[in-house]
Amino acid sequence: MMKARTLRVLLLTLALGGAGSALVAPAQAAPLAPALISKTALSTGERGEVAAFVRDELGGLEGEPDKVKIARDHLLAPLAQSSVSVDFRGAMGEALIPELARLIKSPRDLVAVNALRLAGELATSSSVNLVLPALNDPRQSVRSAACTALARAFEHAARTAPAINSDNALAAVRALGAALESQNDPILNDNAVLALASAMRVPAAQMKDLQNAAASQLAVSASARAQAVGSQGVDAVGTLAVLARAAGSLRDVTVGAAIAGGLPPATLKSEAVLAGHILAGASRALAGGALTPEAQSTLNEVTRAAEGLLLLSVSTLREQNVGRLDLAAALASGPQAFASALNDRVLGPQGLLSQPPLSIPAGTFKP
Repeated sequence: MMKARTLRVLLLTLALGGAGSALVAPAQAAPLAPALISKTALSTGERGEVAAFVRDELGGLEGEPDKVKIARDHLLAPLAQSSVSVDFRGAMGEALIPELARLIKSPRDLVAVNALRLAGELATSSSVNLVLPALNDPRQSVRSAACTALARAFEHAARTAPAINSDNALAAVRALGAALESQNDPILNDNAVLALASAMRVPAAQMKDLQNAAASQLAVSASARAQAVGSQGVDAVGTLAVLARAAGSLRDVTVGAAIAGGLPPATLKSEAVLAGHILAGASRALAGGALTPEAQSTLNEVTRAAEGLLLLSVSTLREQNVGRLDLAAALASGPQAFASALNDRVLGPQGLLSQPPLSIPAGTFKP
C-alpha cells in the first residue's frame, strides 16, 4: 500500500514539476535577421515582426535578476549591430518605449536601471526624452544610469546614422550640464562629464553644432562645480579629480577640432575660465588642512590637467605658444607657495587670465 501511494505521489510531483517548468520558462524569442536590422525602410509586416520580438521579452524585464539580465541582453542584441538602421531603431522604439516609460519609474532600482540602459542603447529622440527626467531621480543609482544612458546614445549617434534630432541632443546636453552644476555626488558628476564628453565626440557631419555646444556646456557647468569646492558637503578632492577629467576631455576635443577649423573663441575662453576655477579650487583644498599622500597626488594631477587646458586654450586664442607655468612644482612646495604662484602667473593682475585676449578681471577667482 505505502509503495503504491509513494509511487503515485512521485508521479504526481513529477507531472506538476514538469508542467510548472514549462509555464515558468518562457521560450526565447528567435533572433532577428541582420538584413532586417539594417534595412532602411521596414514594411508593415517587418515592423510587426520587430514588435513581436520585443513583446516576447518584456515580461522578463520585471522578473528576478537573472530573468531581467536575459531579457535585457536579448533586446540589446540587435541594437549592438554596427549596421542598425534608423528605421529599425524607430520600429523597435514603437514597441519598447511605452513599456520603458513605465519601467524607468519602477521602485526597483534593478528594473529602472536596466530600462534606462535600453533607452540609451535605443538612441532615438523619444528614448532620450525618456531618460532626461531620471537625471533628477532621488536614487543615486538611477541618476547615474541616466547619465550613462545618454553617453551611450551619443556614442551611437557618433558611429551610426543618428536617430536623435539636434533639438533633443542639445536638450540632453543642457540637462547634463544642470545635473553637473546642481549635484554634489562625485560619482554622478563623473558620469555627467563622461556623457558630455561623448556628446563632444559626435562629428559635425553627424550632428552640426553638437560638439561645440557640449564643449561649451561642459566648460561652464564644470566651472560652477569647481567654485563649489570648499563648500560644506562637497568632497573637495573627489570633485577636483572629476574636474581634471573634464579638463582632459576638453583638451582632447580642442586639439581634434583644430583640424576642422577649431572651436569658437567663446568656447576657448570658457575653457580658460574653467582652468582658472579648477586651480583656485585646488588652492583652497590644499589650504584646507593636512592631506593624505593619495590626495596630494590627486591635486598634482588636477593641477597638471588644468594647466594643460589653460595653456592650450590661451595659445589657440593667441595663435602662438604660451610657456609653461610650472604650477605642479609650486604645489609641491606647500599652500603659500602655490597660492603665490597662482596669483603671479595665472589669477592676479599680471597673470595669464588677466592679460589679453582673455582680460578677465583679477578677483574673479577665489584661491
